[in-house]
Amino acid sequence: MASSHSTLKPAVMLSSFLPRDSRRTRGTSISRLRKAKPARQIVPVVLEVGRGGGPTVYSTPVEGSLTLTADPYHAPLVLSPADFRGLPHITITVHNGHTNAAETYSGVALATLLAKVNAPLGKELHGEAMTSYVVGSGSDGYSVVLSLAEVDPSFHEGQVIVADTRDGQPLGKSGPFQLIVSDDKRPARWVHNLETITLKLR
Repeated sequence: MASSHSTLKPAVMLSSFLPRDSRRTRGTSISRLRKAKPARQIVPVVLEVGRGGGPTVYSTPVEGSLTLTADPYHAPLVLSPADFRGLPHITITVHNGHTNAAETYSGVALATLLAKVNAPLGKELHGEAMTSYVVGSGSDGYSVVLSLAEVDPSFHEGQVIVADTRDGQPLGKSGPFQLIVSDDKRPARWVHNLETITLKLR
């Protein structure tokens, strides 16, 4: 009596239908995947010098912060509005040619800020360093240039400050920071919404 069970044929490997070259390529690809190392991800960070003197690491700059860059003298320095308020302030009264009125600003001397990133000021400002210049940029991309000698009070009598108040009040739409150049007859270099200050070597 014939068996009621049908004879099962052995399973056939799918790879047996592949050409030999394809099987070699497939094997090589799998081998390479096994040996491949995970891709490295680079995450930019910014160092902020806190009041305690120790650095605090941020993956992105703090909103409303001021970034100072002075390569190769120093790593980028980020100051939050709170840190900025803790720095020594000076007050100057200037004539605004646009409004044709006197305005009183309080802020930090730009030379004081640049000293924090080891800019060559005072007796160190000579020779090749005399070709250095500062670029101030606002949040809208507007940028202006000052020579480093213009910023250094040992060279120039005018005041260059980064202000955080005007007539005793926050800067409002112009802030939180604004660059003020006292000796300029036109306020074209008074950068509103100042975000970055960069020291460059020619």
